[in-house]
Amino acid sequence: MKRIVSFLLLWLAVASCAPKAAAPQAPVNWVPVADPAAMAADLETRRALIGNLSAEASARLVEPSRETVFSETFVVKPPCAFRVTVLGLFDRPQAYLASNCRELFLYDAANRRFFAGASNQRVMLDQFPLPLSSEEVIAALTGHPLGLPEGIRSGILQGPVQDPQRRGWRYDTPPVEGEFDSFWVDGETHEPVRWSRMGPDGEILVVEWQNRQGPERLPRRIQFFLPTRKSRLEIDYSDLSVNETGLDESLFTLQPPRGVPVERVGEGQ
Repeated sequence: MKRIVSFLLLWLAVASCAPKAAAPQAPVNWVPVADPAAMAADLETRRALIGNLSAEASARLVEPSRETVFSETFVVKPPCAFRVTVLGLFDRPQAYLASNCRELFLYDAANRRFFAGASNQRVMLDQFPLPLSSEEVIAALTGHPLGLPEGIRSGILQGPVQDPQRRGWRYDTPPVEGEFDSFWVDGETHEPVRWSRMGPDGEILVVEWQNRQGPERLPRRIQFFLPTRKSRLEIDYSDLSVNETGLDESLFTLQPPRGVPVERVGEGQ
């Protein structure tokens, strides 16, 4: 369970590389990005349609020595509030991860450990090599990558470059202290399909989105990869609902159980 929590925490995410899906028989219909500003505006419009999201999901964590199947529930309120519950045998909660836009919380129920850190910094725990902010966690869970439309609009991103291997147009951020992000949009529809981050120490985090539906174009399948660790987390949404009324804001704050100390986490600590 500790390994599941480590991946959950930022993700919670991400074979010796990402598994290679079978290439479609039909060739890619490359549609040039003729108006990058219009594409960025469309991406931001779709993202703005998500007031909140609730879902149940089946998950599979694949590691070199084992595979673990479990369930999760999600409550998300962009840009930075969320709650994730990891369920074990008989749907018994094993871990909770939450952010109220001020702090990020993790309660590892199996080991009775409670962590907290500021949500406006990128936080990591245990063996997770690349930290993410609360907003980046939500971006991964909703399929609307943080920094893509903003980077296109501001001109910071380099691209688009035709990437036949990934069957999409790629945008890259300029490297900063050895770290950079890459974003891929579908070669024809220009919907985001992949995001990766290269860390200064060579670690890579990859997130992929598939099967988008609805006016918000939310993905029903999300995959996270840590290529250098040969690990993969697959999440398949079910019973997904958007913009429910009467959302309980207390869901996004966790309190440590009696007798469990708070362990502060964050970069530089």
